[in-house]
Amino acid sequence: MVLARIVFMAGSLLSLVALHDGLLGRATGGFNSAYVGSLVLMCTLGYYVVAKIGQAALGPQRRTGGRTGVYMDMQQQNKTAIVTGVPKLTIENVWILVYGLGAVVFVMAYTCLGVEPVSLTCMGIGMGLLCMDELVHPKREMLAVYVAVRIGALLSGLTSLCLIFVEGFGEMVSRFLSTSDWPAAIGGVGLPFLSQFLMLCVRDYRKYTVGGVIEMCEFGLPFAVILGGCLLWTAEAERRHGDEGASYELLLNETMEWYRNLTRDSAQDPVAGWAAYLSLVPFLLAPVLVLYVACVLEGCAVDPLLAVSLAAAIQYTVREGPSVLNIYALLCSCVGLLLRVGSELNFKKVDRFNGQEASRQIPSRVLREAEVRDLQAASEAPETAPLNPDHAAV
Repeated sequence: MVLARIVFMAGSLLSLVALHDGLLGRATGGFNSAYVGSLVLMCTLGYYVVAKIGQAALGPQRRTGGRTGVYMDMQQQNKTAIVTGVPKLTIENVWILVYGLGAVVFVMAYTCLGVEPVSLTCMGIGMGLLCMDELVHPKREMLAVYVAVRIGALLSGLTSLCLIFVEGFGEMVSRFLSTSDWPAAIGGVGLPFLSQFLMLCVRDYRKYTVGGVIEMCEFGLPFAVILGGCLLWTAEAERRHGDEGASYELLLNETMEWYRNLTRDSAQDPVAGWAAYLSLVPFLLAPVLVLYVACVLEGCAVDPLLAVSLAAAIQYTVREGPSVLNIYALLCSCVGLLLRVGSELNFKKVDRFNGQEASRQIPSRVLREAEVRDLQAASEAPETAPLNPDHAAV
């Protein structure tokens, strides 16, 4: 299960990158990943609304089929309950489950798309905080061998991401720092790293159980969509203001360039490509986000860390070509994957059934000892003891 989870997350991340590069081309603006992530979140919310409508339309027939009376009786019994299965709407829960998790979902959405490999790398390095906290304050008892292997997997994943970060450090400097584009630097480098601190707070200060993991993600999705809508609305306002006669620098703004690339009719960026991309990406991004939240709540944040390291190493190797650091990063991520899978293996000897052997439920030694005790009790019993069939001597 652990191997399938890591491979699925890494494959989904690589598929998201392949879809973007194949349908839309590589990004050119510092805010391009945030804009694309906002559009993807809106499409995800659309799919979610359609799924909820279908569930509401098909759910009552499925629940009431064959037992309508029982269902109505249960409904009448629970009618007096104030809230069932939903946490109390306190300020703390709103901040943690809605605003906190919503901000994490928003940052994770545009980071996992892989438009900016630097953002994906910084997000993976930030996950190391969650992994170290899980080992320092474990939620369940761990054997010393298990902890040692987990530490080895964590160090392998972090080493791989650090090598990738060193390989792409020059690109990051030329992209963000040399141009003094601090908003893009904070959104592309700072927020993916700091969002893991916020996820740590969401995990530790969650006071109520909100059903399953999917129900918990439902709390953060609307606020993430609101953040994406505000970002796109601001970009649209800047574009309209620039069209009305703003300065020359504003006309060459990255936001305007992104919108021009979105609306122009060219062979490199057709509307059909955007439609196909936005319709397919939610089916890959949503499982990754749900698995990420599930791993963090379960205490296995090292799994998404290894998936990110593996995907980032392959992405850099494909884009920039094989280099020494990229090859070492790929090897480290593979070693971490093997250590993580090996930590969950159970090497107990498998018992094989043999019909000629004695019964394992009651060993023969126990039967012989019981017979010896019965014989000793019979020999030590007095001769005048009554012949009672329930007596121990008989």
